[in-house]
Amino acid sequence: MREHGTSIFRSLSTTDPVLVYDKPLPSAPGGDGISNDYEVDIPSVPTGRYTMTIDYIATAK
Repeated sequence: MREHGTSIFRSLSTTDPVLVYDKPLPSAPGGDGISNDYEVDIPSVPTGRYTMTIDYIATAK
């Protein structure tokens, strides 16, 4: 996963959060738009349907 417009993909972890966006200023009156890019490595696995869920957590400083 990476913040849109950056060049380095960061591996997701089941134990450690991955920071993809940080803004030192307050949000715009209508909120801030955030987008991410994803890159997936698909191993050799049996044919089938595979899914994943990514949880986003937003916090204020």
